[in-house]
Amino acid sequence: MNKVGKTSTIFLVVFSILLLSLTAISIFFFQKEREMRKDTQAKLETSEQEGAKMSEQLEVSVAKNTLFEERLKEADEKINGLLDDVDLEKALKEEIKKENLVLKTDVDSLSEEKNQFQEEAIALREKTSLLDQELSASKDLRKELTEKLKEREERIKSLEEGTEQTKVELDKIVITPGDVAESVATRKEVIDELPQVIEGQILKVNNENNFVIINLGQTSNLQDDAVVEIYRGKSLLGEARVTRVQATMSVVDILPPLLASKLKVNDKVVVK
Repeated sequence: MNKVGKTSTIFLVVFSILLLSLTAISIFFFQKEREMRKDTQAKLETSEQEGAKMSEQLEVSVAKNTLFEERLKEADEKINGLLDDVDLEKALKEEIKKENLVLKTDVDSLSEEKNQFQEEAIALREKTSLLDQELSASKDLRKELTEKLKEREERIKSLEEGTEQTKVELDKIVITPGDVAESVATRKEVIDELPQVIEGQILKVNNENNFVIINLGQTSNLQDDAVVEIYRGKSLLGEARVTRVQATMSVVDILPPLLASKLKVNDKVVVK
């Protein structure tokens, strides 16, 4: 065998060995590739399944998110409605407060008017009472004056009758006009010199304000600040001072230590 044949044989042997090695390596890599493809396919299928599950979960999440958004929207609407109700309630409360203030002002005004009306009514009642008392006192005074006039007329009549009888019996007595005039003037002077006593009675007693109303007034020449004495029978009870004089009656304040509560209607009043 020559060198070329040996070299070719060695080359063929080496080539065969290399070819077998490459074939073995290729088969090894092919198997590894198949295994890797199977693993990758399995992983891909698993990934696809997980992706499907995740898609389902995503759809469920989207549905839940949509539901939550709807509920959130409803909650926002309810909150807005409640806020509107609160604002409306606040506005109503403010209006009610204003109306209450107006009503309170009206009530206070009405109360003041009522109090003023009551005071005016009380004043009118007192004035009416005073007028009634004045009217009653005027009637009593008129009746008293009428009776006194009647008594004087009867007295004059009796005096005239007595004068006629005396004139018949005293024909022998001579009386000059000068003597008669002098006698009349003397009697007049004596009467004028006698003190004129002004007497009256208590018409009404006011215990709260410690004053009385008497039946003496301007017609009796009673003056303001005049001091009067008050009697019951012949007993002196105390003194009082005139504070307001009217036509036929006057208001008299009781002076200490006397009190109006100790006085009665018809007690006698004498002007000092």
